[in-house]
Amino acid sequence: MLSLIDQYKINILERNNETFNLAKLYIENKIIPQKYFNDALHIASASINKIDCLLSFNFQHILKTKVKTQLVNLREGYHIVTICKPSEVLDNYEK
Repeated sequence: MLSLIDQYKINILERNNETFNLAKLYIENKIIPQKYFNDALHIASASINKIDCLLSFNFQHILKTKVKTQLVNLREGYHIVTICKPSEVLDNYEK
């Protein structure tokens, strides 16, 4: 996996206080449970770094998470990230 980072020149996003603070807002707003703080960090990092789409294989609460993280981001002035299932990305790519 690490060799793919070099091979495809993948950028690794840094986490900073802003990332942690936005992730905490997702937790405080009961969008993401505290035990899934790393998931909150992933979404926060994508938001702060203006990533348009974040792929997820975790479909248990994806609809609630998609909508509510977008609302927090909008309220706080952050980039809106679309959380997608891989099949959604493939469907759009093939069109």
